[in-house]
Amino acid sequence: MTIDDQRIDAILAISRPERATDRSRTSIRLAVESADEFADSCVDSCHILCGLFREGQGVASHILRRQFDMTRESLDAAMVARSRIDNPDERAIAPDVKIVMDSTLDFATRLNHSYFGTEHLLAGVIASSTQSATLLETLGLTHDAVEHEILGLLGHLT
Repeated sequence: MTIDDQRIDAILAISRPERATDRSRTSIRLAVESADEFADSCVDSCHILCGLFREGQGVASHILRRQFDMTRESLDAAMVARSRIDNPDERAIAPDVKIVMDSTLDFATRLNHSYFGTEHLLAGVIASSTQSATLLETLGLTHDAVEHEILGLLGHLT
């Protein structure tokens, strides 16, 4: 098992890995790759956002690309400009990843879903007190607007 595989498993283990869809697993893998690409020593919530965007097929990617016109260039520029978490423990996972994963499961449970997909991960990424929520705000995306789009696409708006 590679170090990246260990990091993916560690992130999924925070939640209920058996509930993860293939696309959410792919997004987590792409998040770990994103941390490597940005030469970050620690996977944080912003990398999960990158993974969701880069996955390209799920509900989260659809919302970010089509509903909010996010581009790879704008996301990468925001990633470079953000403050980074320095961690001497190489290949660490930032504390805000736990917030994301807990919020992901809470959102899935709230919707009575037995799984968590990219849409649930996106709801986790926009949770308050995460670096990714701050990054999304710099791009003009608010928690309420993103959650509204997720609920609309899932048919949960009345």
